[in-house]
Parts: sequence; C-alpha cells; structure tokens
Amino acid sequence: MSDRAPAPLAADKDGNLLVAFHEIGEDADLRDAPLPASLVALWTDEGRLLLVFDRRRQQWELPGGMIDTGETPRQAAVRELREEAGHQVEGDLLFAGFARFALGPERRAEYAAVYAGRAAAGDTFVPNDEVAAITWWDGTAPLAGRVQPLDVRLGQLARSCLDRRDLGRVFDEVPELYDRVRPGYPDELFADLATITGLAEGSTVLEVGCGTGQATRGLAALGCPVTAVEPGAGMAALARRRLAAFGDVEVESSTFEDWDDRGRRFDVLVAAASWHWVDPSVGWRRAHEVLQPGGWMALIGNIVVRRPGEPEVYAETADLHERLSPGNPDWGHPPLEEDVRTTTEGWGLVRDPGALFGPTTVRWYPIVQWFDGAGFADLLRTQSIYRKLAHEVREPLLDAIATRIRTRMGDRAPRRYLGVLRVGQRTD
Repeated sequence: MSDRAPAPLAADKDGNLLVAFHEIGEDADLRDAPLPASLVALWTDEGRLLLVFDRRRQQWELPGGMIDTGETPRQAAVRELREEAGHQVEGDLLFAGFARFALGPERRAEYAAVYAGRAAAGDTFVPNDEVAAITWWDGTAPLAGRVQPLDVRLGQLARSCLDRRDLGRVFDEVPELYDRVRPGYPDELFADLATITGLAEGSTVLEVGCGTGQATRGLAALGCPVTAVEPGAGMAALARRRLAAFGDVEVESSTFEDWDDRGRRFDVLVAAASWHWVDPSVGWRRAHEVLQPGGWMALIGNIVVRRPGEPEVYAETADLHERLSPGNPDWGHPPLEEDVRTTTEGWGLVRDPGALFGPTTVRWYPIVQWFDGAGFADLLRTQSIYRKLAHEVREPLLDAIATRIRTRMGDRAPRRYLGVLRVGQRTD
C-alpha cells in the first residue's frame, strides 16, 4: 500500500495547494486547522464565474477575505462580496463546503468556508483599494493577468453543489404532469417495508421530498401518521390536495436541510426518489438525529432498465439525441434488468452513511408503463436530464422522439423499471 499523500486538487506557481474540499455541515467543528477566511463562487446561468483582480496579489481570484472578529463565515462572505465586487447578494448563498489549503513552503494548513450562488452578470463595480477590476469569466477567454488556479478549481466544485441543488427543484415546474406520468410504487413494496421495519398502525413516519405524494399514499394506507417534507411549493400544494382524504398526513414546505423538526422523532424515515437531492454533508447525520433509537431509514425509487430483445426508446432515438443535443454525457442506454438485480446490498448511488446506519436489506419490484409517442415525451419532460436542457433544445428533441415512436414503434412504447427498496436500521 502506498503511503504517499493524495494528489492536491489544484496548485499554483507559488507552491500553494488546495488539498481537499469537504462537503460537510456549515456548523462543523474544524479542530485540525484554523478557519480565517470565506470565499464566494458566484455563477451566471450561462456558466460565467465572477472573479476580482486583487491589487496586492496581482491576480484574478474569487471574492472573499478574512473573517472579522464576531463575524460568522457566512456574514464575512456576504460582506466581502459587497465590498470587493459591489455585488449585494439577493437571497441566501449556498454553503458549498470547506476548502483545506497547504500554504507556502512550510505547507501551513488553513481552511476557508466556500459559498456559492447564482447571479445575473452586471457591472455596478467601482474600483477600490483592494480590487482593481471584476470580470464574469467563461473559463476560456484570456485575461490580462494571472488567474489563481486554486480559486478556479473551488469555483468548479462550488458550481457542482449549486447544480445539485438546482436540479432538485426542476420538478416543481411541472407538478401536475409529474403526478400524471411518473410511475408509482407497488403495494408489495410497502408491505415489505412494514414487515422489515415493524411499521404498524400508529408508527410515525417522516417522508423527505414527498413530491406530489405518490409514495405518501402508500405509507398512509398502512395506517401510519406521516409528516411529509417537500421544498417545491407547487409539488407541496398538489400533494396536500391529493392527500386530503388521509387525516393523518401533514405536508410541510421546506428542504430537509432547513426543516424545523420541533423536537419530533420518528420510527421510520422514507425518501422516495429524492435522497440524491439532499445535501450529503447534512442528510445522513440529520436522518440519524430525527429517528428514534432503533428507527429505520428507507430509500425507495424506480430504476429505468431494459430487457434483451425488447423495443427500447433510447435505442430507437439515439441518433436524435446526438443530433439535437450532441455530446451530452447524460445520454446512454438503460442498464439491463438482470444486471441491476445482482445488487443485493448498499444504498445505491448516494453517498454511504458510514456507521450511522447498519447493513441494508434490498428488494426489487418489476414495473412497466406503456405510452404513445406524446405520452412518452411527457414522461421525459418530468426527468431532470431533459428539464435542465434549454427549452429551444428540449422541445424539438422531445417532439422528434414522439414522432419516432409513432412512425417506428407503432405509437406504443414500453418504459420498464425495477422498483427498489433499501432499508437499514439506525445505529445507537
């Protein structure tokens, strides 16, 4: 086994290193090195990053600076952004993580709190004692002066956090469509959940990211009081209407990260196709906190799969995807059902919770939907990889897919899934 230190994330010509980026909670207790500074990565929707030209260091870098006595890192980030770049933050900045540096020839360890946000490019900037100019950089245009590579890398890491948060909100644009075309979950799944966890009438359930209430209905049918948390206003409103017949269901509008639990503790926490949108630096720890001792965590979802020899829409439309949205890394064939079924443990593609939860039980459930061309296009309109496309790209692509289903597949196409239940018990 090699005892060499891992390669740094970035380095500059002066020997300063960005050695790690920790996506942990904003209130984490950092004891192994000081936290003297905050930085802000502000991005436009077009992919331009705000950089300031520091007079003393003679380089382009992220806005930010030292945390004053009595300030929180967040307060310092807001102040430095205003003072250096003349930009007043509208709405909350997202805490992206802590950057760990090794600075100078002595490799002095320091942290910086890194925040991220979206903004429209503008220029209300007035040169000041610290900053001579600002730019909204596209990452490729040559700039007059050195660009700090550590800050560029941090900007990219912060943008990934922003993208994850923003993609989690796209479904709120089409709640009625989402509720109509997305597959639900079979009764067998909820029966297995009750058997594994001991859920019974009166057991308390917390659902994270309930959407329009598709899984909530199955939980409520078990006779359990359900508290459902949903960040999307449109989704939450539709869920309340859909679930009005159940007397013991309450839908609360919030992200799980910011949700006020008011001291409540639950027997089971369920996340249906939503846990990957929760900030991993907060989610598992918070789940452990809001569960009773011996409580259970359950992730459920539907994975698109294919069967050999069966008509499959992507195979019939791969050329359309590549022609209308070329080089998109999201395009590809669904996995084979038999390959997916071989997974019998673990939490799937989300970050592992470590010692917070015990071993998992995994169960699979075959599901199939049938659509005509227009219906299949509507289904794709509810999926994040299509919703994040620009409207002028998405709609021609989906229209072409609908036409291809009509002309080549007899206007009848399957969408095959494996429903999955992953359950693990809270460790004490």
